[in-house]
Amino acid sequence: MFSKLIGLGVVIFLIHKGASVGGDQLSFFINLTKNVIVSTEVKGIGKTIYLNYAIGNDCNFPDNSQDDWYEYIRTNMGSNDKSRDTSQDHWENHYYVSLIEDEQGRQGFEIRSPGADEEHDTDDDIFHQDFCY
Repeated sequence: MFSKLIGLGVVIFLIHKGASVGGDQLSFFINLTKNVIVSTEVKGIGKTIYLNYAIGNDCNFPDNSQDDWYEYIRTNMGSNDKSRDTSQDHWENHYYVSLIEDEQGRQGFEIRSPGADEEHDTDDDIFHQDFCY
């Protein structure tokens, strides 16, 4: 939460001082702020899935369709902004949830945002993985 406030503070300051900041610089700071917020959200979604399925359901992660995961995220991740679709990142792309397995064969899941470039599986993707132990 603290990092969200710092990021938002930087953006507000830069918007206030907009005359001295170019469009590219402003866009950079806006995306930086979105990165901080989305990173926090991805971890929160991961914690919710882990608590519901790893601890509460003996590591039986459902093999849901993406539409089912979108609904799960909407239902379980609240927002003060009631008009916001919480199944989407701050670039308005859906979070992608997939079941994965690590080298030891442990079941897990990954939540992924395509990041600022809005393309999946690129260097700027924001993701969180968790496994049953």
